[in-house]
Amino acid sequence: MSYYHIESRICGVPCAMVRRGIGNGRYVAVFERCRAGLDQIKAIDWDRPVIKPVEGRECLLPVGYGYAVTDIQYRMYNDTYEVTLEVQAQYLGDVTGYAVQVEELMTKSADQRLQIAQLQDQLSEADEAIIALYEASMPAEEAKGEEVTA
Repeated sequence: MSYYHIESRICGVPCAMVRRGIGNGRYVAVFERCRAGLDQIKAIDWDRPVIKPVEGRECLLPVGYGYAVTDIQYRMYNDTYEVTLEVQAQYLGDVTGYAVQVEELMTKSADQRLQIAQLQDQLSEADEAIIALYEASMPAEEAKGEEVTA
């Protein structure tokens, strides 16, 4: 006799529900014995489980993670297996597109740093030219710091 609906299938094994466990990154997956045997539960590839929620339902277990089974307990009162899971790893999938994007951004950043250095050099040259023009336009006595009296 079944007490629960099927919330998701984990590697093809029907799972009644997943709830948060005690602590961050911990979950408890509940499997009804009438739908999944202990051998099936132990055969699940918890390192990279394929989690497929049943249409219209949501599974609390995050997709893209690997899990370590820390405990499996049988609950006689509702005829279920409770599998305690702990997040072991997160799989990011294919990141080659991001690697290319990072390389392009690094190249662009290096080009911009070079451009900034060139602009700073030009600014320094312009400052020196302005100072030279200013000094050339001043009368000789003022340039020396002496006052001219008439």
